[in-house]
Amino acid sequence: MLSSSATLIQAQIRILQEPLSVFLDELTPLWQEFSQQPVAFLGGFLSGVFRLNLSEDPVKSWLDQQAGSTTTSSTIGGNNGNSGAPKSISID
Repeated sequence: MLSSSATLIQAQIRILQEPLSVFLDELTPLWQEFSQQPVAFLGGFLSGVFRLNLSEDPVKSWLDQQAGSTTTSSTIGGNNGNSGAPKSISID
């Protein structure tokens, strides 16, 4: 009786280990990115969690300060305030 219960426990352990190993295999690229550049990874992760738009203030101005950038939003956009306007095209 002990042998059959031990076999049953071993089978249950194998059933639980397979999804766990698949899950850990999926996390490997995330772990590699985190270990290579932890600050950049966490910054990108948190901006995604908080749904921050990196092209809007105050995040954009902070990023510009960190990068030492002197560009303004009008030179980056280059659309003269018509970003939401529909564009007309002609097809010949």
